[in-house]
Amino acid sequence: MSGGSEPGGGSEASAPRAPVDWNRVWRVVAIAAAVIVVARAFVYYVLIPNPENSVGIDYELYVGAARHWQATGQFYQPFQLTGPYHVIGNGEILYPPIILLLLLPFTVLPEILWWVIPIGLTVWAIVRMRPAAWSLALAGLLCTTHAVQAPFFWGTPVIWLAPAVAWGLLLGWPAAFVMLKPTLAPFALVGLTRPRAFVVGIVAFAVLALPFTPMWFDWLTAIRNSDLGLLYAYTQNLLLVVPVVVWLGRDGRWPRVPRQWRRGWRRSPDGSP
Repeated sequence: MSGGSEPGGGSEASAPRAPVDWNRVWRVVAIAAAVIVVARAFVYYVLIPNPENSVGIDYELYVGAARHWQATGQFYQPFQLTGPYHVIGNGEILYPPIILLLLLPFTVLPEILWWVIPIGLTVWAIVRMRPAAWSLALAGLLCTTHAVQAPFFWGTPVIWLAPAVAWGLLLGWPAAFVMLKPTLAPFALVGLTRPRAFVVGIVAFAVLALPFTPMWFDWLTAIRNSDLGLLYAYTQNLLLVVPVVVWLGRDGRWPRVPRQWRRGWRRSPDGSP
Protein backbone atom coordinates (compact mmCIF):
# COMPACT_ATOMS: atom_id res chain seq x y z
CA MET A 1 0.00 0.00 0.00
CA SER A 2 1.26 3.43 -0.86
CA GLY A 3 1.85 5.84 2.00
CA GLY A 4 0.49 8.77 -0.04
CA SER A 5 -2.78 10.38 0.89
CA GLU A 6 -5.87 9.58 -1.11
CA PRO A 7 -7.83 12.26 -2.99
CA GLY A 8 -10.02 14.18 -0.59
CA GLY A 9 -7.92 12.98 2.33
CA GLY A 10 -6.78 14.81 5.41
CA SER A 11 -3.78 16.59 3.87
CA GLU A 12 -5.98 18.54 1.50
CA ALA A 13 -8.52 19.28 4.18
CA SER A 14 -5.83 20.66 6.44
CA ALA A 15 -4.60 23.17 3.84
CA PRO A 16 -4.81 26.75 5.15
CA ARG A 17 -7.87 28.65 4.04
CA ALA A 18 -7.35 31.83 2.08
CA PRO A 19 -8.34 34.92 4.09
CA VAL A 20 -11.49 36.77 3.12
CA ASP A 21 -10.92 39.68 0.77
CA TRP A 22 -12.78 42.24 2.87
CA ASN A 23 -12.00 45.05 0.45
CA ARG A 24 -13.98 43.21 -2.19
CA VAL A 25 -16.80 42.50 0.25
CA TRP A 26 -17.09 46.16 1.23
CA ARG A 27 -16.96 47.26 -2.42
CA VAL A 28 -19.91 44.98 -3.18
CA VAL A 29 -21.80 46.40 -0.19
CA ALA A 30 -21.04 49.96 -1.35
CA ILE A 31 -22.32 49.24 -4.87
CA ALA A 32 -25.43 47.54 -3.49
CA ALA A 33 -26.06 50.48 -1.18
CA ALA A 34 -25.77 52.92 -4.11
CA VAL A 35 -28.35 50.92 -6.06
CA ILE A 36 -30.69 50.86 -3.05
CA VAL A 37 -30.27 54.63 -2.59
CA VAL A 38 -31.41 55.30 -6.15
CA ALA A 39 -34.22 52.73 -6.02
CA ARG A 40 -35.54 53.98 -2.69
CA ALA A 41 -35.47 57.59 -3.86
CA PHE A 42 -37.38 56.66 -7.02
CA VAL A 43 -40.03 54.69 -5.12
CA TYR A 44 -40.37 57.46 -2.54
CA TYR A 45 -40.90 60.04 -5.29
CA VAL A 46 -43.50 57.89 -7.03
CA LEU A 47 -45.43 57.49 -3.78
CA ILE A 48 -45.60 61.25 -3.07
CA PRO A 49 -49.27 62.22 -3.69
CA ASN A 50 -48.55 65.59 -5.35
CA PRO A 51 -44.82 65.81 -6.10
CA GLU A 52 -45.19 69.04 -8.07
CA ASN A 53 -46.51 70.71 -4.92
CA SER A 54 -44.31 68.90 -2.40
CA VAL A 55 -40.82 68.44 -3.82
CA GLY A 56 -38.79 71.55 -3.04
CA ILE A 57 -41.40 72.92 -0.65
CA ASP A 58 -38.79 74.11 1.88
CA TYR A 59 -36.78 75.74 -0.89
CA GLU A 60 -39.84 77.70 -1.99
CA LEU A 61 -40.59 78.66 1.61
CA TYR A 62 -37.16 80.03 2.44
CA VAL A 63 -36.36 81.67 -0.88
CA GLY A 64 -39.85 83.17 -0.80
CA ALA A 65 -39.12 84.51 2.69
CA ALA A 66 -35.89 86.06 1.36
CA ARG A 67 -37.83 87.83 -1.38
CA HIS A 68 -40.36 89.01 1.18
CA TRP A 69 -37.50 90.37 3.32
CA GLN A 70 -36.12 92.26 0.33
CA ALA A 71 -39.52 93.85 -0.26
CA THR A 72 -40.63 94.55 3.33
CA GLY A 73 -37.65 94.08 5.66
CA GLN A 74 -39.57 91.34 7.49
CA PHE A 75 -38.14 87.82 7.54
CA TYR A 76 -40.05 86.03 10.30
CA GLN A 77 -43.80 85.63 10.29
CA PRO A 78 -45.61 88.17 12.52
CA PHE A 79 -47.30 85.40 14.54
CA GLN A 80 -43.84 84.01 15.38
CA LEU A 81 -42.95 87.26 17.13
CA THR A 82 -46.21 88.04 18.92
CA GLY A 83 -46.85 84.96 21.05
CA PRO A 84 -46.79 81.20 21.45
CA TYR A 85 -47.51 79.19 18.32
CA HIS A 86 -47.58 75.60 17.16
CA VAL A 87 -45.20 74.69 14.33
CA ILE A 88 -47.40 73.05 11.71
CA GLY A 89 -45.76 74.05 8.45
CA ASN A 90 -47.59 77.37 8.16
CA GLY A 91 -44.64 79.28 6.72
CA GLU A 92 -42.61 79.39 9.93
CA ILE A 93 -38.99 80.48 9.50
CA LEU A 94 -36.78 78.60 11.96
CA TYR A 95 -33.26 79.45 10.77
CA PRO A 96 -31.28 82.41 12.14
CA PRO A 97 -31.11 85.49 9.88
CA ILE A 98 -27.59 84.79 8.60
CA ILE A 99 -29.25 82.17 6.37
CA LEU A 100 -30.17 85.13 4.16
CA LEU A 101 -26.60 85.15 2.84
CA LEU A 102 -27.33 81.74 1.36
CA LEU A 103 -30.89 82.47 0.28
CA LEU A 104 -30.53 85.84 -1.43
CA PRO A 105 -28.45 84.59 -4.39
CA PHE A 106 -31.22 82.08 -5.14
CA THR A 107 -33.74 84.83 -5.66
CA VAL A 108 -32.02 85.16 -9.07
CA LEU A 109 -30.10 81.89 -9.57
CA PRO A 110 -31.72 78.85 -11.26
CA GLU A 111 -33.58 76.68 -8.77
CA ILE A 112 -31.75 73.49 -9.74
CA LEU A 113 -28.48 74.88 -8.38
CA TRP A 114 -29.94 74.69 -4.87
CA TRP A 115 -29.43 70.92 -5.13
CA VAL A 116 -26.58 70.63 -7.64
CA ILE A 117 -24.11 72.80 -5.71
CA PRO A 118 -24.27 71.10 -2.27
CA ILE A 119 -24.37 67.62 -3.78
CA GLY A 120 -21.45 68.43 -6.07
CA LEU A 121 -19.41 69.94 -3.24
CA THR A 122 -20.04 66.93 -1.01
CA VAL A 123 -19.09 64.44 -3.72
CA TRP A 124 -15.95 66.44 -4.51
CA ALA A 125 -14.92 66.38 -0.84
CA ILE A 126 -15.53 62.62 -0.66
CA VAL A 127 -13.33 62.08 -3.71
CA ARG A 128 -10.62 64.20 -2.06
CA MET A 129 -10.81 61.98 1.04
CA ARG A 130 -9.98 58.83 -1.01
CA PRO A 131 -12.02 56.70 1.41
CA ALA A 132 -11.67 53.00 2.09
CA ALA A 133 -14.37 50.71 0.75
CA TRP A 134 -15.76 50.04 4.23
CA SER A 135 -16.44 53.72 4.91
CA LEU A 136 -18.10 54.19 1.51
CA ALA A 137 -20.27 51.16 2.20
CA LEU A 138 -21.40 52.43 5.61
CA ALA A 139 -22.01 55.92 4.24
CA GLY A 140 -24.04 54.40 1.41
CA LEU A 141 -26.16 52.44 3.87
CA LEU A 142 -26.85 55.64 5.81
CA CYS A 143 -27.97 57.27 2.56
CA THR A 144 -30.68 54.66 2.12
CA THR A 145 -32.54 56.04 5.14
CA HIS A 146 -35.45 58.46 5.07
CA ALA A 147 -33.62 60.84 7.43
CA VAL A 148 -30.87 61.39 4.86
CA GLN A 149 -32.99 61.43 1.71
CA ALA A 150 -35.98 63.51 2.84
CA PRO A 151 -34.13 66.86 3.16
CA PHE A 152 -33.16 66.60 -0.52
CA PHE A 153 -36.75 66.01 -1.58
CA TRP A 154 -38.01 69.04 0.33
CA GLY A 155 -35.00 71.23 -0.43
CA THR A 156 -34.36 71.86 3.27
CA PRO A 157 -31.41 74.25 3.80
CA VAL A 158 -29.72 71.57 5.91
CA ILE A 159 -28.51 69.94 2.67
CA TRP A 160 -25.93 72.77 2.54
CA LEU A 161 -24.50 71.70 5.88
CA ALA A 162 -23.31 68.35 4.50
CA PRO A 163 -20.59 70.00 2.36
CA ALA A 164 -19.78 72.33 5.27
CA VAL A 165 -19.00 69.26 7.40
CA ALA A 166 -17.18 67.45 4.59
CA TRP A 167 -14.96 70.39 3.68
CA GLY A 168 -14.63 71.31 7.35
CA LEU A 169 -12.98 67.95 7.92
CA LEU A 170 -10.56 68.68 5.08
CA LEU A 171 -9.90 72.41 5.49
CA GLY A 172 -11.21 73.38 8.92
CA TRP A 173 -12.81 76.77 8.28
CA PRO A 174 -15.95 75.64 6.32
CA ALA A 175 -17.18 73.76 9.41
CA ALA A 176 -18.01 77.08 11.09
CA PHE A 177 -20.94 77.48 8.71
CA VAL A 178 -22.69 74.45 10.19
CA MET A 179 -23.85 77.03 12.74
CA LEU A 180 -26.36 78.21 10.16
CA LYS A 181 -28.54 75.71 12.02
CA PRO A 182 -27.71 76.08 15.74
CA THR A 183 -29.36 72.78 16.72
CA LEU A 184 -26.69 71.03 14.62
CA ALA A 185 -23.84 73.28 15.77
CA PRO A 186 -21.91 70.47 17.52
CA PHE A 187 -20.97 69.19 14.06
CA ALA A 188 -19.00 72.40 13.58
CA LEU A 189 -16.40 70.87 15.89
CA VAL A 190 -15.20 68.71 12.99
CA GLY A 191 -13.27 71.83 11.97
CA LEU A 192 -10.87 71.11 14.81
CA THR A 193 -9.05 68.82 12.40
CA ARG A 194 -7.48 72.14 11.31
CA PRO A 195 -7.68 74.27 14.49
CA ARG A 196 -6.20 77.52 13.17
CA ALA A 197 -8.30 77.46 10.01
CA PHE A 198 -11.35 76.63 12.11
CA VAL A 199 -10.80 79.73 14.25
CA VAL A 200 -10.62 81.79 11.05
CA GLY A 201 -13.95 80.31 9.99
CA ILE A 202 -15.56 81.14 13.35
CA VAL A 203 -14.34 84.73 13.10
CA ALA A 204 -15.63 84.99 9.52
CA PHE A 205 -19.02 83.61 10.59
CA ALA A 206 -19.24 86.14 13.42
CA VAL A 207 -18.34 89.04 11.12
CA LEU A 208 -20.94 87.97 8.56
CA ALA A 209 -23.56 87.66 11.31
CA LEU A 210 -23.00 91.17 12.69
CA PRO A 211 -25.13 93.07 10.12
CA PHE A 212 -28.11 90.93 11.15
CA THR A 213 -27.79 91.63 14.89
CA PRO A 214 -31.32 93.07 15.40
CA MET A 215 -32.81 90.12 13.50
CA TRP A 216 -31.01 87.66 15.73
CA PHE A 217 -33.22 88.89 18.58
CA ASP A 218 -36.25 88.29 16.36
CA TRP A 219 -35.03 84.76 15.71
CA LEU A 220 -34.60 84.10 19.42
CA THR A 221 -38.14 85.36 20.02
CA ALA A 222 -39.50 83.20 17.20
CA ILE A 223 -37.82 80.09 18.59
CA ARG A 224 -38.82 80.84 22.18
CA ASN A 225 -42.46 81.36 21.14
CA SER A 226 -42.57 78.06 19.24
CA ASP A 227 -43.40 74.68 20.70
CA LEU A 228 -40.15 73.18 19.44
CA GLY A 229 -37.58 71.63 21.73
CA LEU A 230 -33.82 71.72 21.30
CA LEU A 231 -33.91 68.31 19.64
CA TYR A 232 -36.56 69.10 17.04
CA ALA A 233 -34.09 68.53 14.17
CA TYR A 234 -32.36 65.49 15.65
CA THR A 235 -33.18 63.28 12.63
CA GLN A 236 -31.07 65.57 10.44
CA ASN A 237 -28.00 64.53 12.42
CA LEU A 238 -27.76 61.42 10.27
CA LEU A 239 -27.18 63.47 7.10
CA LEU A 240 -24.16 65.14 8.69
CA VAL A 241 -22.84 61.82 9.96
CA VAL A 242 -22.37 60.65 6.36
CA PRO A 243 -19.26 62.76 5.57
CA VAL A 244 -17.84 61.98 9.01
CA VAL A 245 -18.06 58.23 8.32
CA VAL A 246 -16.35 58.72 4.95
CA TRP A 247 -13.60 60.79 6.57
CA LEU A 248 -12.88 58.04 9.09
CA GLY A 249 -11.84 55.86 6.14
CA ARG A 250 -9.82 58.62 4.43
CA ASP A 251 -6.78 57.56 2.43
CA GLY A 252 -7.90 53.94 2.68
CA ARG A 253 -7.69 53.78 6.47
CA TRP A 254 -9.22 50.89 8.37
CA PRO A 255 -10.93 50.96 11.77
CA ARG A 256 -8.82 50.31 14.83
CA VAL A 257 -9.26 46.56 15.26
CA PRO A 258 -7.01 43.78 16.55
CA ARG A 259 -3.91 43.48 14.38
CA GLN A 260 -4.63 39.90 13.31
CA TRP A 261 -8.07 40.91 12.04
CA ARG A 262 -6.67 43.89 10.17
CA ARG A 263 -4.03 41.70 8.53
CA GLY A 264 -6.74 39.38 7.22
CA TRP A 265 -8.89 42.30 6.01
CA ARG A 266 -6.04 43.81 4.02
CA ARG A 267 -5.10 40.62 2.17
CA SER A 268 -6.53 39.26 -1.05
CA PRO A 269 -7.50 35.59 -1.45
CA ASP A 270 -4.12 34.86 -3.02
CA GLY A 271 -2.45 36.09 0.20
CA SER A 272 -1.09 39.30 -1.31
CA PRO A 273 -1.49 42.51 0.69
